[in-house]
Formats: sequence, C-alpha cells, structure tokens
Amino acid sequence: MLKRMFGRGRGATAIDPVCGMRVDKDNPPGGSFKPSGEKPGITYYFCGDGCRRAFEKDPVSFLEAAKSGGSDSHTGHGESGSELSPTAPISFTATDDPSGEGKFVDVAYVCVCGCTPGARVITDSSEAASEHCCCGRVHFAGDDAQAQIREYMAERAKTDMDADVAPYVYADAEAVSESGKSVAVAYAQPERPRK
Repeated sequence: MLKRMFGRGRGATAIDPVCGMRVDKDNPPGGSFKPSGEKPGITYYFCGDGCRRAFEKDPVSFLEAAKSGGSDSHTGHGESGSELSPTAPISFTATDDPSGEGKFVDVAYVCVCGCTPGARVITDSSEAASEHCCCGRVHFAGDDAQAQIREYMAERAKTDMDADVAPYVYADAEAVSESGKSVAVAYAQPERPRK
C-alpha cells in the first residue's frame, strides 16, 4: 500500500547552527543569514524562523557552542532550554503540476528530522498518495486520506514494525496550492520518533 510517489532530490546541505538539523541550502525553510563582518562567502541556513531569529540575536554564542562540540544552552529549534514536541502540528505545502495540465499536486512538509517527505496526489484518483518518513512520521494526501492512513497503520501494527516508536498520534490538515487546489491530508506522528 505504501507508495513513494516521487522523490525530491536534495542539493547541497548545511547544518543549522542553532539546532544541528541538516538543511537544504537551495530551499532552507527558515531562510539564511550572513552576519556582518563574517568572511566572504559564509552564510548560515536554518530549519525554521525560530532558529534564524535566535541566531540573528546572538550568532557568536551559537558559533562558539558549535566549535566546542555542544549546544547545551541552545536546544529545541531556537527555543532555549526546550524540546520541540514530537507530535507538534505539521504544516503541509501543495505544489501544482508545473506543466499547467493539472494532472497532479505534490504535497510535502519539512520534517523535524530533516527530511522533506512528499506525496504526489493524482488528480481524479480515489487513492491517496503517501509517504513514510525514516523517523516514523506518516502522511497520506488526497481523497479518503484518513481511512487509508488508518488501514495502513493497522497493517503495520500487526507486524510490530513500529513498536520502537508507537503509540501514534493522528491529525488532519489541509494543503492548498497556489492555484487554489485543496488537498486533504491525514498524518500520524510517533510519540518516540526514531530521530
């Protein structure tokens, strides 16, 4: 039932200096920042706005922590001293078929583990597209996504494939493309993700 409908190739990556997450340099979710006075060509990339804002306020402390091999005072994506909940809501994006023919919509998100899981939803198909991230998070997008994710997760539960990360928390979302195409999303997040 699980289908990898499309793969997103990654280009060069960088390490977010705040949380240590690997970030795609071509499309960093939190943008980039070049501190004044830095060597030419040094740019830092971020997993989210919280990390970028924290770095902008005090880049020296994050860079010193990275050099010493730790970041004891800076954890949790720019939220000093706190951990991001493994079941925090996920924000999904929808991208229209670039050919303009409207044959599909790609639905993706930036996972807290650093991956960018995506699923290609075929227009007028009754089967939801899905992706299962390496950390254990799963999402289905398209018609009947909620029923299909529940069926998929029930099949996996019979084999104890996810015993190391379960139990799962289920949620629904919606992704809307630039053209206004709305795609229903159902997702499940483990309480103890692999990353």
